[in-house]
Amino acid sequence: RRPVLPPPAPRAIDPAGIAIFLVGFSACALLSSRSLAPVPAMHDEWSYLFQAKTYLAGRFWLPSQDVVPGLFDQIRVLNEGRFASRYFPGTGLWLAPFVALGHPHLGQWLAAGLSAALVHDAGRTVGGRRAGAIAGLLVALAPGVADFCNLLVAHAPTQLRLSLFLSGW
Repeated sequence: RRPVLPPPAPRAIDPAGIAIFLVGFSACALLSSRSLAPVPAMHDEWSYLFQAKTYLAGRFWLPSQDVVPGLFDQIRVLNEGRFASRYFPGTGLWLAPFVALGHPHLGQWLAAGLSAALVHDAGRTVGGRRAGAIAGLLVALAPGVADFCNLLVAHAPTQLRLSLFLSGW
């Protein structure tokens, strides 16, 4: 006969986790104030923005251009009668509300800050408060995280999804 385990205790909001979220969010925002380009700099960014705007229009794809369709052929966009992003829908869905607000980078910063807080939570669960603080701050202040959260690519939303999995949320 299996023993009956008590239900898990509800997770308390940890002030250190909130502080680590703010550090991660602020690190991305501070870096962007110095380096954020007014237009996307990478080809992937265009595809993800196109995907988010297509979702906001209530569509998954748009009709291809009739006139010179080859002009619109790209590696990152399908153009075979239907014009759509080739990427999985998760990043476009994540970016869509922030694109609607007119500031898509805000979503990337939010994802980076939440990731740091979730890594803090996982570290705290596994190794205690000090381990959680170190793990969360390492993510919050990592130069690569701050750099990629200022690009409209899949890195920050994917990191958030992985952090959700890691922390057990």
